[in-house]
Amino acid sequence: MVFTASSDCPFMEELFCHAALLLGRTRREMRARTPSDQEKVMLVVQRQLQEALALQPVTLEHLNEIFRRFPYSVIAEIWQSEIEEKEEWELTHLPPILELKKERCDTILELIQQQRINTLLRGAKFPKYTARGQRVKKKSWFVCLSTNQRSLHYGDCDDKNKLMLDCSSKIAVCSILTLVTGKKCPHVRDMRNRKADQDKIDLAFSIILDGEPRSLDFIAPDQQAFDYWTDGINCLLGNPMTSATKDSEFKMLLDLEVRLQLLDMDGISIPRKPPPVPKDPPNYNFCST
Repeated sequence: MVFTASSDCPFMEELFCHAALLLGRTRREMRARTPSDQEKVMLVVQRQLQEALALQPVTLEHLNEIFRRFPYSVIAEIWQSEIEEKEEWELTHLPPILELKKERCDTILELIQQQRINTLLRGAKFPKYTARGQRVKKKSWFVCLSTNQRSLHYGDCDDKNKLMLDCSSKIAVCSILTLVTGKKCPHVRDMRNRKADQDKIDLAFSIILDGEPRSLDFIAPDQQAFDYWTDGINCLLGNPMTSATKDSEFKMLLDLEVRLQLLDMDGISIPRKPPPVPKDPPNYNFCST
């Protein structure tokens, strides 16, 4: 740009003129009116110049072309991306935030556990299958947890959610030995490894009982129902939740909780280490008599 400029002082004249034109264009894009808006415009122009010069333009025409690539909207997106990257780094690296996450883990886990129990309390309709894994047409069965959380009630129903039998059949939670999934379930153990059957196997789970019936067998209608119900049954048994849905919800809720806790820290830099504890004063006679 120095050798192609027509003036003897390119940086003092021509480059300044191009920057001034950029300032006017950016001011119009931002619709700046008040003095505080002008300060924001200057910050945007400064970033536009930095981004443009970082690409090392060789002529003033090339510089103007680069200026057009970085309007205010693009600079705003760059700043937003940088803020998000900084927040993501702080959430995963800063010791004070990691300590806050550790303190909130149990609360978030209890929240997810309560949601899973509520899912069991509301109950759900499951498609009905024969012992050989064949779908019974227009037949389903409904299962729900009792309000005292001591038993599971179930009964047959049609596909219109109308119970054909009252939910008098029930099993006590204390009689549940374990929960098994996939090929370990007795009702899908003999299924072939065809794709249609594999989808059923992936959504199958069974409650193994101490007594008759020997098991209560399910094939969930979708992955979310499978995750919610297996997690809920594990909660009843005092076992940890193991679904991928639980992991994703836990991460999302924990990040949201930490961000809410840090709202009052907006604009304040969080130190990596706590400030040093001051030395003890020479005496504690703060109040004169």
